[in-house]
Amino acid sequence: MVDYQGRIIEYLGAGGVRFALVVRHAGEKLQIIDERGRHDRISAHQVITVHAAKPDPAEFPEVVQQLRARIQPIQEEVDTELLWETVRDDLREYRIEELVEHYFANRDPVRVSALFRALLKDALHFKRKGLIFIPRSEQHVSEQLLAIRRRREKQALRQQALDWMRGVLQADDIVEVPADMVSLIHQVEDYLLRRKSNEVVHLLNEVSEESTAKEVAFELLLKTGRLDPDADPLLVIAGIEERFPRRVLERAEHLAPFRPEPGRRDFSSLLSFSIDDEETREIDDALTVRVHGDRLIVGVHIADVAHFVTKGDPLDEEAHRRGASIYMPTRTVSMFPPRLAYELASLNQGDWRPTMSFEIAFDATGRVVDWQLSRGQIVVTRRLSYAEADRLLRSPADDEVAEPVRRLHEIAQQLLAERLKQGAIVIRRPELKVRVRDGRIAMKVIDPRSPSRQLVGEFMILANRLAAQHAARQGVPIIFRTQDPPRHESEFAGHIIEYDPIRMSRVLKGMKRSRLSLSPQPHAGLGLDVYTQLTSPIRRFADVIIQRQLVAYLADQPLPYQPEELLRVLATAESTEREMRAIERQSTRFWVLRYLADERRQETFEAIVIESSDGGYVVELTDFFLRGHLSTGIKHEWGERVRVRIEHIDPQRDVLRFAEVGPEC
Repeated sequence: MVDYQGRIIEYLGAGGVRFALVVRHAGEKLQIIDERGRHDRISAHQVITVHAAKPDPAEFPEVVQQLRARIQPIQEEVDTELLWETVRDDLREYRIEELVEHYFANRDPVRVSALFRALLKDALHFKRKGLIFIPRSEQHVSEQLLAIRRRREKQALRQQALDWMRGVLQADDIVEVPADMVSLIHQVEDYLLRRKSNEVVHLLNEVSEESTAKEVAFELLLKTGRLDPDADPLLVIAGIEERFPRRVLERAEHLAPFRPEPGRRDFSSLLSFSIDDEETREIDDALTVRVHGDRLIVGVHIADVAHFVTKGDPLDEEAHRRGASIYMPTRTVSMFPPRLAYELASLNQGDWRPTMSFEIAFDATGRVVDWQLSRGQIVVTRRLSYAEADRLLRSPADDEVAEPVRRLHEIAQQLLAERLKQGAIVIRRPELKVRVRDGRIAMKVIDPRSPSRQLVGEFMILANRLAAQHAARQGVPIIFRTQDPPRHESEFAGHIIEYDPIRMSRVLKGMKRSRLSLSPQPHAGLGLDVYTQLTSPIRRFADVIIQRQLVAYLADQPLPYQPEELLRVLATAESTEREMRAIERQSTRFWVLRYLADERRQETFEAIVIESSDGGYVVELTDFFLRGHLSTGIKHEWGERVRVRIEHIDPQRDVLRFAEVGPEC
């Protein structure tokens, strides 16, 4: 029996081979002090070898250091493959001492340790079972060598791909794809553009620590000419496909243009006009004005999309998936194919179109005294832009639509005043419209005080309110949009709030979120007793659903949706639309940042201090309604105006940091 007392041993522990000094030996149990000076208990079966030295405990660390110095060079010279070739014809279990004799013909403790440590690292030629080693078969070794070679080749190719992709991202010009990287780029296209899962995502995640896999994929495709230079990164990364599936396009192509129908109310003889942005191609609404006795009859005519699109057909399914048209600085991605969105359903000047029409009677005081809803048909007489309508309102002109527009504006002001009496809160926030064409970024501010925009807005709100009233009275299941009053009486209720970022934040924080409901309830923010939305059916799928329900009722047809299904479908459509609007906001911000980075980087700007932030403040540029971080040690009050310059800007990563400019600048 081996006497371990006071001896230095090497044993196999959880962390590998360890040195220890045995302080007590009792049977099969050894009480030891390890190299770190910790006391432990191990089994004698864990002992690999016993060294002759019986040092004083204080000398133990120094002796271990000396032993290591002797073991390491021998271990480094061990050729485990040579040992395997010696014993591979006898595939049995070997104790370490036997293998030492085969290899060294001398089994002193230092050589035992060196060989054990070498074999511990070689899982290719030997299999370990405790302190026993078993040579592996020639077939196993050959298979493993082949696998190792393939792994190394794969790793080399992987590294080559990573190096190439990093080089592409750093390039200033379009990079030609070499033949050995064509397959890789095809995988990137499949991943980003076709949403097909593949192994390339793991590579893309390694290319950059600062960018996501999708962001890297976008840059690679852009810099290798696989994407249009004006491609919107948010649009592509979000997986929003501009192109429609073939079956959807075919369905749109087979739609017949609308022809006048005897069952509809005919408004074609009336002077009618639409008011929209100049570039708008999805015209959802038009207006008519006529005098009947002492009453003014205003017609609000909404495009009857339900005439062309039925529940469950390919056009309906695709519109449900998209949720809404998306208006990006670089392009518009419509909810319906162009043939339907821009031609058949759009209330284009001079063309017969089916409508859902509200006829609203106003008395001499501008009060609604009667109204009716019907399926109609119209031929729009004039298309007006907001700018044209504003000019007609500012300066009387010899134009047949000037007087109708003026009368509508007067009524719209009365409608707004009535809503304000009921506690409505109107926030007039300017909108920055950004357009990117041929690589050039153009911007303009949309004035929320535009009288024609207010005119259109008020009559759309009125039409939505009347549709909700009609559904409630007739028992037609629809989804109502409601908003509870603020928890505490709002100081802003019943007021028009001209835009101020500090004040607007206070207004929004005090208001509750609007919600969907199966029962009619008030909408506090709009100052209405009941409300729904159906006035933008070409651009919003949620509006299509409500319109479809009411059109079916008017046509005395079965209702397409039961209440539970209605709520479920509309909630999904709402969620999708919110995502689309978020993408619009992010895209606009991206291109404004690009504009500032390319055109205005060296300029100074006026900004409003919004709130405190780490090491400074959040500020908003007054000309661009764009927020960024101001790093400054100067104390400022919220709402204070300061002069700033761009310190760091990165549109791709949505970074905008400012430095304060002193008075002398």
